Amino acid sequence: MLDLRKILVIFIVATLFAIFVWAFAEAVYPAPKYEDFCRQEYYPRAIAAKEPGSADCPKIEGPGSAEQDACADRHGFIQYQYDTECPISWACETCQYEYDAARKQFNYYFFIISSVLGLIAIALGLYLPASNVNQWISTGFMLGGLVSLFIGTARYFGELGRFTKPAIILIELLIVIYIFYKKIKS
Repeated sequence: MLDLRKILVIFIVATLFAIFVWAFAEAVYPAPKYEDFCRQEYYPRAIAAKEPGSADCPKIEGPGSAEQDACADRHGFIQYQYDTECPISWACETCQYEYDAARKQFNYYFFIISSVLGLIAIALGLYLPASNVNQWISTGFMLGGLVSLFIGTARYFGELGRFTKPAIILIELLIVIYIFYKKIKS
């Protein structure tokens, strides 16, 4: 007969462990915030901005092709600064690129932290001394470890190299198969 208490304990331990991994990773290496890299205008301009060099606006010295190429090489774009409606200056804006780079680095550290903690939880779940309650808790730790491992991999999967992706997935598949054989055997 299915014991609802056992299922609840397993899922509560797994869920709390996965939340712990997320909170621990955020504590060790905080996620970058978009507003720390890019200014945001929260209110629209009262008057529609006019194009640089239009007849109603004084002419400003815009970026030449060398400046545009240099900005593109820095992974940026030309951003004009406006007074009420006319452009008054320009700058090469690279905030999105810098934010994306910081986000990739955060995802890398999250992948490492969640993988290590997930493997520790799986090992703990596999080798806890056998008892009725420990069986429930160990299954929860194994499930939580697998969830942490999979979430960390999913966050960083797009950044992994061409050959690293299948290697990581193969390793995780082997871990799952090992757990199933170990648990079914006992």
